[in-house]
Parts: sequence; structure tokens; C-alpha cells
Amino acid sequence: MTQDIKMPTLIFPKFLVQTRFATNTKYRHRFGGPLERKVHGWPKRMPGPQRLLTIALQDPLLQKLGLEFTGFVSSLSLLYAFQVSPCRFKYEVESLKLLEFEGESEGQDWPYENYPARFPVVPLAFEKPKPINWKKLEADEDWHGITAQDSRPGKDEVLVVVPPNDGYGVSLWGESGDNECVQTIFRVAMKAGTVETWNECT
Repeated sequence: MTQDIKMPTLIFPKFLVQTRFATNTKYRHRFGGPLERKVHGWPKRMPGPQRLLTIALQDPLLQKLGLEFTGFVSSLSLLYAFQVSPCRFKYEVESLKLLEFEGESEGQDWPYENYPARFPVVPLAFEKPKPINWKKLEADEDWHGITAQDSRPGKDEVLVVVPPNDGYGVSLWGESGDNECVQTIFRVAMKAGTVETWNECT
């Protein structure tokens, strides 16, 4: 199943929702774009994060599946610091306040030389949800999980999995990392209003 995840994908406890590239999207779901807001508490000596995905929460499909937050949150900004390794951090959705941080700066040439500070904007749209049969997946001898290391969403959570894809117009991990399909993972906790992010390798 891991190898079937070629596009940004939302994993709910019972459903999987994949995206597709779109010439235009009513709800402004998108890959890339500038990070207009400050991440409060970001370590000063660390390279800053990139905006990887923006998910518009007005989309009725996502509301029906329970992806919503209290407060004045109209979109979900998913951020990752690709020039920090190993990188894992947690932040508040509404305030972009950093709550936890692990990682070290690997220098300007990580993960490759002239790494972009921002990614190009690519519109996305969501496909229809597909049910997940966890028992069937576990019974499959060739199963490697939906994510590279078998991360799963808990109650009131959704995982967002972002694999490399040439259609983004940018390499996320460089040739070797992209070829190994390194996944960027986001654990979105709706009730807590937080996002935790890290990467997983097969």
C-alpha cells in the first residue's frame, strides 16, 4: 500500500482521501507557496520551515469527514523544515506557535545544494474517500503499511502523508531521497488543534 501513495493523502481512522493535481480548485487546496506568517518560537539558528500544503477547511467533503477546528481557522497550513535533520516538531494550528522541536541544521547543502526557501504553488483537489480495511491490510503478507513505518491516526486525528512527486515542480529530498519515496508525515489532532510532523523512510 505504501507504494500506492503517490500524491498527498489524508488518512482518517476509517477512510483514505487522496488528492490530484488541478488546474484550478474552488477551495484553494494547494502544494507550496510562501509562508506569510511567523512560526512563533522557531529556533533562531535553525533554517526556517517551508509551507508544504495548504488545506482549505471550507471544503464540505472534509467537513463531512470531521476535519475541522474550533476558533477562527479557515485553512490548515502544513509546514516542514527540510533543511533540518532529523526533523520533528509540533505546533498549534491557529497561532503557529512552536510547541516541540527536535533536529539539527545540516548546512546549506542539505538535502541538496541551493535548496529552495519556498516551493512553487500547485493547485490540488480531493478525490472521493476510500474505506480502509485495516484487518485485510494486516493479513496481507506483502503489506508494508499505508505509511512507510506504519503510522496510524488515533481518535480525532488525521494523518497527512506527502510523498515526493515530479508534478510539484520541485524535488523535496534530492534524487536519492525522492527515489526512495521518503514521506513527510503530519499528525493533525483536531480537538487539540495541533500538528506534529516528521519524515518516514521505507
